[in-house]
Amino acid sequence: MKKKSIFIALTIFSCCSQKHADNNPINKNIFGSIEIPIKENFNPDLSRIQHYISDSGEHLVIQNKTSFELGVFSLDSKDLKITIPLQKEGPDGVGLINGFQLVSKDTILIAAIPPRIHFVNIAGEKFSTITIEDPEKKANYLSSNNETPFIYSKGIIYGIQPYFGDLYSVKPEEVKKSHPIFKVSSTFNDKSKLEWLSILRPEDEWRKKK
Repeated sequence: MKKKSIFIALTIFSCCSQKHADNNPINKNIFGSIEIPIKENFNPDLSRIQHYISDSGEHLVIQNKTSFELGVFSLDSKDLKITIPLQKEGPDGVGLINGFQLVSKDTILIAAIPPRIHFVNIAGEKFSTITIEDPEKKANYLSSNNETPFIYSKGIIYGIQPYFGDLYSVKPEEVKKSHPIFKVSSTFNDKSKLEWLSILRPEDEWRKKK
């Protein structure tokens, strides 16, 4: 079977300090790269790549777009170590997934649409689900991708829902009052208390129009 490779560039970002943020240039320098051979039937979804450190070393977790699964690649041996199968339907079904977060050796958080967080183990078995209800009903959306990953700390999951269902009709004053960040306890049941934090969006977010 033919093999492909994943190229990972290690990059440093820096920005120059200037008076106005609009003029701050961002510089990047690549100081190294890693090549990981993959089989032809593994089609990596590069919208979500998670770096995970465990007792066995450093890993990258990537979703396979061809097969409904997650691949855990070792950065030390540069090969696929574990495949986590996922199900779309049935008792272990997670539906339409939109990112993930590996938080321990046997717990993976799956972001799904409609907005839910599914808890699955390393065998892909679902053992809990938390519904994410947005009181502002901005959009039927949830993700844990490279742009808006879940953050897990001390049993609490933090996430963000920054989008609006109809961006063209929403008014600037509605955006300023919006609370996009939530937290929920990972007590592994749908009765976990969901809290939308009192953190508002930047007032000048739309200073250059939508």
